[in-house]
Amino acid sequence: MCQLTSIVMQDKNRKNTTNKPQQEVKTNATIDNNDTNATPHIDKDNDGLAEEGNHDDVKELLIIGAGPHALTLLLRLLEPEPDFLTEKERSRRDHHTKNIRSNHDVRCHIKNLIRRGGTNTRRKSNDNNRQRKKKQQQRNENSKSKNVSSTPPPLQLNDVLEGKISIIDMHGDWMSGWKENFDAIKIKQLRSLMNAHADPYDHRSLEYYAEMMGRDNELILLRHLTQRDKNFSELFNDFHELLINAYGIDNIVEKGYVESICPKESSNCNDDEPIFETKINYGIDNGGIKIVKSKRIVCAMGPNFISFTPSWQKDIIVENNIKSLPSNRGVLSPTEIVPWLKKQKQRQHNNGKITSHKHDDENPLRILIVGGGITSAQLTLLVASSSWCESVTLLQRSTCLCRQFDVENEWMGAARGKYLDDFWSLDVNSRAARLKEARRGGSISPEIFIELCSIEKQIYLKEETEIAHVEWTTTTSTCNKEDDNKLNVTFDDGSPSEDYDMIWLSTGATNTIMHYPPLVSLEKILPLQLVNGLPVLSKDLSWLDGQVINTEQEEPAWKRLARTRCWCMGVLAGLELGPDSLNLVGARHGSVRVAQAIRRDMMKDFKT
Repeated sequence: MCQLTSIVMQDKNRKNTTNKPQQEVKTNATIDNNDTNATPHIDKDNDGLAEEGNHDDVKELLIIGAGPHALTLLLRLLEPEPDFLTEKERSRRDHHTKNIRSNHDVRCHIKNLIRRGGTNTRRKSNDNNRQRKKKQQQRNENSKSKNVSSTPPPLQLNDVLEGKISIIDMHGDWMSGWKENFDAIKIKQLRSLMNAHADPYDHRSLEYYAEMMGRDNELILLRHLTQRDKNFSELFNDFHELLINAYGIDNIVEKGYVESICPKESSNCNDDEPIFETKINYGIDNGGIKIVKSKRIVCAMGPNFISFTPSWQKDIIVENNIKSLPSNRGVLSPTEIVPWLKKQKQRQHNNGKITSHKHDDENPLRILIVGGGITSAQLTLLVASSSWCESVTLLQRSTCLCRQFDVENEWMGAARGKYLDDFWSLDVNSRAARLKEARRGGSISPEIFIELCSIEKQIYLKEETEIAHVEWTTTTSTCNKEDDNKLNVTFDDGSPSEDYDMIWLSTGATNTIMHYPPLVSLEKILPLQLVNGLPVLSKDLSWLDGQVINTEQEEPAWKRLARTRCWCMGVLAGLELGPDSLNLVGARHGSVRVAQAIRRDMMKDFKT
């Protein structure tokens, strides 16, 4: 029999115990991320001093981030019978049928999700909640007595609701940043495998859910991979909303910005016990800056894209500030694009012109989008279909690279296990080179490329071209006799210069530890080897044993233990997980490793 992890429990006070500041935080325009490191609103009244909580209030686990990686991890921590298949096992379906659950069990699991995930079941009385908790404990005991003795026991939902396990994220809700980006850019189709999702029970559950709900037409067949490998974002979001409700973890994410992580030797436990003191800015209306203590910590932040500022842009920034230009003129960085789109949408709504009407107070805009990845292509399609746009040019410094995923198809197919074995056989420097080789910069799916080429009147594609020079030009309109500022762009291909109203930089950036202030502070106390800015982690994605580092003397016992209780997921785990560590497949891959490590480490604290 299949089993649902957690019974949905109604906690009348939990909304009051979560801190959700109301300040507006910038949203990253890059997709597949949940960046927790945007600049927060600083509480000036605190003068940078953090309020320290109760000395005895030490959390068992703190998870930083609430994107797909953090969600996938928490669900695997709660599920009594999780799918802990390795990626190699998962890619060889015909050779490990004994480890695959029956179709009946998976369908039973989906039915339980649907039964538990409805809003009606979340409004039961406290007596019914206690009965469910008792039944859950019985199921947990039954799962221990089965042939899963090698699987560490699950964590308890009640410990999450009571705050022993906390999730902190700058957006304040599960996958909120993800959903905002998808909605703003109007992304209808995911660029990931159909079996890459957060359900901890079985990797086929999204497919079964779609079939049982009559939505299998939202699963996309890739003939060259001979399976339905992609799905629509609406289906994906609905399924994950069901998971969040069914496992009872809605409304548990606290909104805040993590400023630093400082591991220390605990003065309240055994001499060798470490404590992580995390400095969190909850916002001026929700307590300001506080220190949160935890025994363990997981860094599941999304990519923090700090773009390189080209030389031509520096002068433009200075002149832009002098001119005090309106919001529809100038250069937008990757983190500024989605907020601009949201404001533009709101402006249209306020003016009652959501239809094809244009603004009366401005001419249609000419936009230059710089970037060679899927996000820049989707932005181009969005802008071209907008009433406020006259034309859009997509500028790429290389030839357009078309492929279904942001890595080669072989990494996603039946040969995935072999590719991973080859990757793990390399030393860390060779792995770093393989990461760059496998991703090859930005790429566009074939469907998106065909759509780009089909709208010739509004979209111009310039390949193997870069910006050589940009300067402001001012002309006076004959209609309203007001100055009109344009960005005159000179390209390095020798073509005539062009005037644009805006330049959008959708170029992405290289991720390194130095882009994450919390990890910079952590690395100062627990140094570890870096290759191209990425940390060399252990197999379970914990902060590598200090003995590998060339230190003058052996680390104290509490530091060695602290390394085993701090984990990294996502793009920063690339040297261990491979080139798709950032993606949904990487979320599944990483959660299997980290969840097993955490469950084993916390086993003694959750014995029944």
